[in-house]
Amino acid sequence: MDFDFQHIAVPFRMQPGLRRLDRGEPQLTALVPGSPLHQAKLRVVKAGQCFHSLPGFDARPALGAIAAEASTQGLAVALTAPNALPLAFEEDFAVLDGNTGQLAWLCVCA
Repeated sequence: MDFDFQHIAVPFRMQPGLRRLDRGEPQLTALVPGSPLHQAKLRVVKAGQCFHSLPGFDARPALGAIAAEASTQGLAVALTAPNALPLAFEEDFAVLDGNTGQLAWLCVCA
């Protein structure tokens, strides 16, 4: 892929009015059980449509990084259950392969 990934500041957050987060600003937002977003994400989880990955991709390092960030923010989240991640945070997640530009793994509900 002919794209210089150094132009993307990480971590970044996709949201309406996309902006770069300041250093130390929270990266994750706890999902409120019963909220409209929780209900919408739960429908996607129940349909089995929230996770997508390239064959053979190991999501454990990504899950570990997300759990570590949650811990630094004081969010007690156990990501061991298969559907814990999409129902723990408002954010959706993606892993982009910097060499190929492919989306190697997605946890997307909204």
